[in-house]
Amino acid sequence: VLISFQYNLTILYLFILSFILLERGKYWWALTLIVISGATKVYGFFELSLLLLYPQFWKNVTRGTILIIIALLLPALTAGFDGLIQLYQDWYTAIDVHGFRPFETMTRLILISTGLNLYAYGNIILAGVSLLIVIAMFLLRDKFNTFAQRCQLLGIIMVTIILWGTNSERNTYCIAIVGYAIWYLTTDSHNILDRILLVTNFLLICVAPIDILCPKPVVNLLINTLALNIVSMLITWIRMCQYTFFQSLKKPINS
Repeated sequence: VLISFQYNLTILYLFILSFILLERGKYWWALTLIVISGATKVYGFFELSLLLLYPQFWKNVTRGTILIIIALLLPALTAGFDGLIQLYQDWYTAIDVHGFRPFETMTRLILISTGLNLYAYGNIILAGVSLLIVIAMFLLRDKFNTFAQRCQLLGIIMVTIILWGTNSERNTYCIAIVGYAIWYLTTDSHNILDRILLVTNFLLICVAPIDILCPKPVVNLLINTLALNIVSMLITWIRMCQYTFFQSLKKPINS
């Protein structure tokens, strides 16, 4: 019997559950889930940036560090401490051989639109964009004092790691589209652009990949050739950042 299991859904659930636990002040449990998520698929570690918005920041940094060290040492239970270094060397080699696959990433869109091959710099681009988001969160952290605004930041993080990631495939966009939905539902103003993006993203990301709903030639044109799914999500990401970091701070939403 062949069973299909999509692990990106698990990462999605961990994102949301960790956020709920952070909101409830259950920091040990929240950090445990974040570390489990990040240790199995690196996306989860990006949620650590949300610690800037909660009390006990340095305590949470210490807690997170302890949990990360524990996670790094856990394989020694089966490999032994002598085999731990070799285990991580093999892990690094496997990742290096795996290499960088553009798939549905911004670097692919840059290549299509400008001809610039930035695949080798994919990790640097992701790190740079993520750093800008973190800096903005740090500078404005005192103004993100409502539940809705923190939800919006969660949504931005979930879209950022997929759109600007180095190995994002279509199935990873389940994380991005739910992040966008969280953002959309916690904003207090939906203009015509927001409504267009909502429908466009749903059609390109949720409907188009389903063969029975969308003919393959249409998918090849819209997604494989024109990369409209990435274009749509890029415009969406810009709109999300514009609203959350500028517009929503002028008219904060009540918790």
